[in-house]
Amino acid sequence: MPPGVTILPHFENQGAFYIILYGERRHLEKGKQWADSEEAVLRLSFSRDDLANDLFGLTPPKIKWSNLLVRFLVLTLAISLLLILRRPDAILLPQFWAEDGHIFFYQQFYHEVTIFAPYQGYLHLVPRITALLADHFPPLWAPLIYNLCSLILGSFCCAWLSLPHFQHLVHDYRLRLMAALMLALMPTAGSVQLNLTNLQWYLLVWCFLFCLQKFSTSKGLIFATAIYLLFVLSAGLAAILAPIWLLRAIVLKERRIHSIAILLFHAGYAATIRIFFSQELHPANTLGQLNLIKETVKLTISRVALTGVLGPKLMNLYYLNAPNLHLIFPIGGAILAAAWGLLIWRVRPRRKIILHSLLFSYLILGSVYLSIRFRVPMIEDAFYFNLNASRYFFLGESVFYLALMEAVDWLRADRRLNYFTGVMLVVMGLVVADNIFVVPVFENTNWPRWALGLEQVRGTGSRFPVDIPINPRPWVIRGSHQLPKGVLLLRMDSAGRP
Repeated sequence: MPPGVTILPHFENQGAFYIILYGERRHLEKGKQWADSEEAVLRLSFSRDDLANDLFGLTPPKIKWSNLLVRFLVLTLAISLLLILRRPDAILLPQFWAEDGHIFFYQQFYHEVTIFAPYQGYLHLVPRITALLADHFPPLWAPLIYNLCSLILGSFCCAWLSLPHFQHLVHDYRLRLMAALMLALMPTAGSVQLNLTNLQWYLLVWCFLFCLQKFSTSKGLIFATAIYLLFVLSAGLAAILAPIWLLRAIVLKERRIHSIAILLFHAGYAATIRIFFSQELHPANTLGQLNLIKETVKLTISRVALTGVLGPKLMNLYYLNAPNLHLIFPIGGAILAAAWGLLIWRVRPRRKIILHSLLFSYLILGSVYLSIRFRVPMIEDAFYFNLNASRYFFLGESVFYLALMEAVDWLRADRRLNYFTGVMLVVMGLVVADNIFVVPVFENTNWPRWALGLEQVRGTGSRFPVDIPINPRPWVIRGSHQLPKGVLLLRMDSAGRP
């Protein structure tokens, strides 16, 4: 019998057995002959339980909640500090970003909508609840409250990956910790960090993790499900997770009613959006379907995989100086295929690699496809889309980093590849370190001055007369453009002269 293999009887079906192969349960068919080689054991067929165990984990982890809670809170605090170091101006000089002021603050300040009002065809429950809470404070504090909410929830979402509920994905806690830190220090995060507008991408990553985690207690499941529903109603791309709940309901017997209920929730939410809010959706992309799929694959190779590994500095340098940009796609595809082939060749069991590859590929390609599906002007200028639209690749890159950590976890078991995995970790660390401060510093729009004016019109029934500039230009908080009589409006030229 191969080393590392243990036989356990399967009492539900006499004559069948389970084997424990290097710590993982495998099913042995009735009448299957044993061989002395490891390869013969690994060729055993698998049951639905094996599929469920590979994707979602069958055995809940044994958790000491007091230690786990302390460790999780410490990690969340550490990630918060790292995010602040990346963008200290978000706390020291808070400014609105895009829809933070243009939509959420404006509509809440003038009480135009409820928290269930859609924007761009879907709901934004978390940003609107934050705007509702901030409305109880002076306008001066609003940008800081928005950024603090984004900081706390973003750190929470990143730290979630470190929990032992994901041991079936990445068994080593240190690698899960590194994956959580890489989500926080993602080289390509750019304008995604520390603003309420783009918080939805962190919430989407948390929802993806929740789909795959093992549940230990019913109380924890109820609490996490409530968070999941709140986040789904705040992230436009959350519909991409519905097929995972369908798969979970099919292969996982435990808590099947829970999976079906969430699947029905996704279906009902999608139907509601389509029926009532479809007029707010972007027009369909004018590119043909085949061209759209081709662009999706190209952007996935260049923007998710290569930029995620090499960092935006190096990739931007290549884009600006390469004589032929088209070479990057076959070269990048060949590198990815070679890396996947190495995993298939060296790591056992192969079935888990194939299942996770299919799942992660669906999420990466699907998120990129849906992101560019309604972005007609950007996709027609692929260079601009590739360099500046980091938010549309955030879920794909997060899944890609998780896949890298999982690959490192698998390869570390092979002593002959220990040096290779060590080099991988060093390269990833260097890329993060080199790009850690590649985030925009927001322009100082002198918000305290504008906030003073807003405080004066609050509760009067009138609106602020002029547009208030916010980041990025030319975004504004709209004014009424109706000046009181006797007021002279001065306009400045580019040199600052009246």
